[in-house]
Amino acid sequence: MAIDVGPPPRLAAALNGSVDETEAALALRGLDELARELWADAQVVVAPAPVPPRVRRPGRWRNLALVPAVLAAMVGIGTLRVSPGAHVFVNGRRVRLGSDTTLRTVLRAADVRPHNGELKSAGTKRVLNRQADPASVFLDGVASALGAHVQSGEHIRVINGHDSVEPVDRRVNTVVATGLPPVERRLWHVGRSGLDEVIVGRLSGEIISRRTVRAAATAHPETDKVVALTFDDGPDPKWTPQVLDILNRNGVKATFCTIGLWVQKWPELVRAERDQGHTLCDHTVHHVLHLDHKQHPEVVSEIDDAADLIRGATGQDPKFFRAPGGNTNDDVIAVAHQRDMRVLGWAVDPHDYEKIPAPLIFARIMQQVKPGAIILMHDGGGDRSQTLAQLETLIVTLKQQGYRFAVP
Repeated sequence: MAIDVGPPPRLAAALNGSVDETEAALALRGLDELARELWADAQVVVAPAPVPPRVRRPGRWRNLALVPAVLAAMVGIGTLRVSPGAHVFVNGRRVRLGSDTTLRTVLRAADVRPHNGELKSAGTKRVLNRQADPASVFLDGVASALGAHVQSGEHIRVINGHDSVEPVDRRVNTVVATGLPPVERRLWHVGRSGLDEVIVGRLSGEIISRRTVRAAATAHPETDKVVALTFDDGPDPKWTPQVLDILNRNGVKATFCTIGLWVQKWPELVRAERDQGHTLCDHTVHHVLHLDHKQHPEVVSEIDDAADLIRGATGQDPKFFRAPGGNTNDDVIAVAHQRDMRVLGWAVDPHDYEKIPAPLIFARIMQQVKPGAIILMHDGGGDRSQTLAQLETLIVTLKQQGYRFAVP
């Protein structure tokens, strides 16, 4: 059933001309309240009632001029209207409140730009973090987003973030002595490492200052009667222990260039080499003879994985890398250096891996030996009985000729 409640009371009065000009003006001044009442009255209208004929009265059309304003008020219900005298306070300064009452717009009108504190690098002052210390905006003491609406009389306070510079650290860096060749085929005095004190940005890594604490000494080749014995392709459970016994009996330290697979299989032998004071050397995982022909990922895998196996077996990183067959290129050398290993070659090669007789091995070494020589032999990779047969004689003879033994 339709309920006929007629037009809303104040609208009906305006239409009937019963509102004089003074009342109309009052109605306009109280437009918000009138609009809300009109809206409330309109909610109970289910069906419009028929309008009886009315007698035309003077002034009716004049009063109808109020209708657009009233209807506009009805349509505008729910939007925020600001009186001409509305204002807010921004950091204590009075600012007129316009039609857009968001914090963002009010701050812009007040020419206030919240500043986020930036974190800058210590050296170049480049920005590392643009919001290291964000600005805060408070609306009547409550932290608020810039999209929040403000009302007349409210107080806005903006606290800017502070710019800052990253902290710095003091470090003492080792300066490696210069002068070593990419591949060491003879013994070298590596010189003396230097020390630099550097001040660096903790986050950026920028070097702010550098001071030399101790200058590095340049490397130079060994010229005295000193030689180094090196053994490749082990460890081998049959031959390596015998080599260790001869070396130990004669008080000689040597360098063992081990293959990763055998390190993994016989780690106790590598630990024995370590325990007797010998030097450990990376000889790849699989004894890749032409490592210089391989792609970079394989080079990295062969060198780094072998070094990892040595460290896993002994707790020590190898100091040297020797390429199988001595076959290197720039990439092989760079990968070894990246792992902090020097690249080892040799000056004397008797070709004992060819299983030649012991006297021939001995003779070839004695023919080639000279001060600073690195001598290549093998304790793995096959039958090494002939290498063992001449080893002690070699050591004794070299000592008799005034040679001493060292490691690179």
